Amino acid sequence: MEMHLYTGELLGEPQPQSEIEEIVWMSKDEVAEKIALMTPMTLDHVMPFLAEQSIW
Repeated sequence: MEMHLYTGELLGEPQPQSEIEEIVWMSKDEVAEKIALMTPMTLDHVMPFLAEQSIW
C-alpha cells in the first residue's frame, strides 16, 4: 500500500460530503480511549506525521 500525506491551509470549516458522514478532530486522549478502533496505518503513519508537523 502507498500513502501520501499532505498539509495545507483551510479556507473555511471542512464539511463531510459524499461517502464521508462525519468529520471529527480527536485529541490524543480520545485516540488513546478508542485505540482499538484505529487502523495500524493511522496509528503508525498518520498520527506520527501529524505530531511531527505540530498539527496534533
